[in-house]
Amino acid sequence: MKKIIKLITTKFPKSEKYLLNDTDRAELILKLGLGVNAVYAIFKLSSGIFYRSFWFGAVGVYYILLCSLKFYLLHKGFPAECISRRGQLVTLRNCSVLLLFLNLTMSVIIFYLIKQNKGFSYSDFVLLASALYTVFRLVAAFSDIVSFKRMHIPVLAAAKSVSMSVALMSLFSLQVTLLDRIKAEAILKTALNILSGTLIILAVISIAVTSIVKAEREIRKKGS
Repeated sequence: MKKIIKLITTKFPKSEKYLLNDTDRAELILKLGLGVNAVYAIFKLSSGIFYRSFWFGAVGVYYILLCSLKFYLLHKGFPAECISRRGQLVTLRNCSVLLLFLNLTMSVIIFYLIKQNKGFSYSDFVLLASALYTVFRLVAAFSDIVSFKRMHIPVLAAAKSVSMSVALMSLFSLQVTLLDRIKAEAILKTALNILSGTLIILAVISIAVTSIVKAEREIRKKGS
């Protein structure tokens, strides 16, 4: 692996900082993710209008708000080496608070969808696009967890939390689309959506609250 990285950096010198520096690589991944999320948000909003689907429209709005959150993280958290430890902790705390409110807003939409229990008819292309995006988000989240596991840089922790939360929400969105596509029975669809929706909401709340508590605790220690 080291030989491959050396070969790449020799041929493409500008790639060295992204391959060897974790914070620079995280910044690049966030920027790429921001671009992908923006495209996916437009796709979901367009699908919502075309299929007259409240769910797709809501997911599109969710990803637009998510893009705003990622933009805030990029603006306030990078380049990481130019920001103090306390500044990074404040960014982590603020991002976690924003993620918490974003998740709470999405939870209202999820349970509204479950209460309405309306079915929609989606094309195979929509299902395929949703599945590919979900796989992309899961791979990205797993990569962030492995890459930043041993690092204690607040902005990277924020990036990891956002990535994991998006991956979980993508899974739920895919489930809703798949159940509608196969025309699952109403009782089964409601039960699965309640179960997975509740678990995902609680998981994201746990991620956000844990990050807020850790960041606030260290900020107070540095202030004392």
